[in-house]
Amino acid sequence: MADNRERGTRSTPAGKRTRESSAEGESDAPSRLIPDGSELPAKKTEQLSDYVGFLPLAILTIVGGAWLKVHAKGAVELGGSVIAAIGTAGFLLRFLPDGALKRAMIAFGRWLASPAVARIAWGSVAVAGLGMLSFSSIQVSAKDDLTPITVFRMNGEPDGASDLGGQIELTRGKPSNSFLVPIGRRQWLRTSTEDRTKAFRPVPLLPQRFTYPNDFPSPLTVVLLPTGSFFGDLGTPLRLVVVADDGRGDTLAVDSVVRIEALMLSVGSSLKIDTVAMRTRWSTALQKRVPTSPSDIQAQVSDWMRARGVRTTRALKNGERIAIVLLSAARDTLAAEHLTLATPVSDVILIRRTN
Repeated sequence: MADNRERGTRSTPAGKRTRESSAEGESDAPSRLIPDGSELPAKKTEQLSDYVGFLPLAILTIVGGAWLKVHAKGAVELGGSVIAAIGTAGFLLRFLPDGALKRAMIAFGRWLASPAVARIAWGSVAVAGLGMLSFSSIQVSAKDDLTPITVFRMNGEPDGASDLGGQIELTRGKPSNSFLVPIGRRQWLRTSTEDRTKAFRPVPLLPQRFTYPNDFPSPLTVVLLPTGSFFGDLGTPLRLVVVADDGRGDTLAVDSVVRIEALMLSVGSSLKIDTVAMRTRWSTALQKRVPTSPSDIQAQVSDWMRARGVRTTRALKNGERIAIVLLSAARDTLAAEHLTLATPVSDVILIRRTN
């Protein structure tokens, strides 16, 4: 029994030392023992840099979303729907069993940490960046009371060779619309009433914005005002010929004159006549050109108020010189005028030659 007590007494410190060693082991070594006596490596602390696919995906989402917001409103609406769907899915994930949710998060983390995913994501960033630098938008808006109107996008120059690049409709329900266009080629816009913008070249990242009618000046118009001196020649239609007086003599318009009225010569729609302003301007011009009685002037101006449009083969250019000729049925020249275009609207009073 003494021996047993002695052994028990000696075992106590050993046991204490074992517990102390165990405590020290728990505090000093985070590794764990496995059956063969070796230790498991310490668990690595996760860092954001481990998820190599996160950064390119974040760049693609933020930069791409900003570009779409500026250039493609329809895509933004679609993106909003996608984000709402993702938010709804995230909310529903809360109701999955803990194990399933944890497995899904682990799988997603492994996907983001994959070098292959990172390579694909960076490649997508490069492709998207090239696309954003290669395309831009042309955005057009109009006042509600001026709709509906069709806007045509033209490639080229207004006064040179052009081809149709596309068209959009501006309506009361959708008074704003846009074109997505490649960078580099010069463009210009025209409306269904032939109002047009100047030529421009789209630039990367920044959209071109236009407002109708502020940015769509009306084309140059020449108002031809034949006087009563032609009454005796109207038994048969007179022939109106307008040509470019530049040596080449391009034909700009050919028309028949069957009564005394104002002829609105333009590539666009007929000039909107302000009755008071037009009467005053035409009365003053006629008085200077053909001094006569106020009653005759008023009668003549009243005839001109029955205006109609004569469409030209192309837009008239500021600074160009044109020739206007009025011929009889026998092709005799009854009147001829030469004019250099310098104002948006030019009035030309036509008087029959006396010789």
